[in-house]
Amino acid sequence: MSLEIVNDRTVTIRASIFEVQLTLVIAAVLVVLVVLMFLRSWRATIIAGVSLPLSIVATFATMWAAGFSLDNLSLMALTIGTGFIVDDAIVMIENIVRNIEEGKAPRQAALDGARQIGFTVVSLTVSLIAVFIPLLFMTGIVGRMFREFALTLTMAVVVSAVISLTLTPMLCAALLRFAPPPGQSRWEEMSQALDRAYHASLDWALKRETFMLALTVATLALTVVLYIVIPKGFLPRQDTGVLSAVLEASPDASFDSMTALQAKIADEFRRDPDVRGVTSVLGVGPLNATTNVARLTVMLRPHDERRENAERIADRLKAAGEKTPGATLYVQPVQDIQITTRPSRSQYQYTLTSADGGELLTWSNRLLGAVCA
Repeated sequence: MSLEIVNDRTVTIRASIFEVQLTLVIAAVLVVLVVLMFLRSWRATIIAGVSLPLSIVATFATMWAAGFSLDNLSLMALTIGTGFIVDDAIVMIENIVRNIEEGKAPRQAALDGARQIGFTVVSLTVSLIAVFIPLLFMTGIVGRMFREFALTLTMAVVVSAVISLTLTPMLCAALLRFAPPPGQSRWEEMSQALDRAYHASLDWALKRETFMLALTVATLALTVVLYIVIPKGFLPRQDTGVLSAVLEASPDASFDSMTALQAKIADEFRRDPDVRGVTSVLGVGPLNATTNVARLTVMLRPHDERRENAERIADRLKAAGEKTPGATLYVQPVQDIQITTRPSRSQYQYTLTSADGGELLTWSNRLLGAVCA
């Protein structure tokens, strides 16, 4: 007997976590660079740069108190919230800088700026939280999946508001100084060019109110049309590099004939250039309800080593396997998120249960007749 790792499902999980972490880092860097570009102050950028990671790290404490973990949903919430988190700090910093430019001392400018903009920060936070209220109270399986996402994002926004009202003014009072620019630098020229372009576009739009209103209505109508036209589904299809295949033979097939048929199908699958390995389970058990059914797991090569995605490969293997006489195949890609109660031969299944076998048979036949009609 030998034990080998046939399929490692953690590969896709680790890859997903890495991608989300990379996206989070890129988002944080871009946010800080944008702050530097428009505020044109290293001191203000440092304050915003400190507020961003501190808000995310402080969110970990609230996540721990709520019993959450760092998974794809919570990390995705932190990634999306990167822009929201820094909004409050930017608004606070800009207002304090404005007070300093008016001639106030940094400490007084921080006090006045925080007093002037405090209500705005609170209103921004409340409005962002209101966006996620539908997700917080959504019922069903989707609601249970995305509740952690909505709560994590809500907690991050609240924590960032608290930091913006406390730590950010204190840092502004300690770090910001009024220093008029010594001359016209290239950075200043680029910023002024952006201001002129924005002013020109705004002036053009305000002079054409009828056109802008018509454009808004057309955009809304196009959005409704696209919502109707775009394909819809419960969960997105994934390419995890694994296929699940169900082999079905005639009801009177013996175990020996199923063994031979299964071996032929497995060999046919292994000949495919995109297949790395095949395992199969035969015999009555939790996976196979009858003796004429076998289940095969097909491991595909890495994405950069194969020509097509998992769905196309599944269709190709199904067509190749059904050339074998007496074989009926159901092949589908394995998904990371599978909401099922038992093994299925397709992406969707409808399960009927009852304590009365006769009543279950009656209603299952009625349901089957209605579906096939």
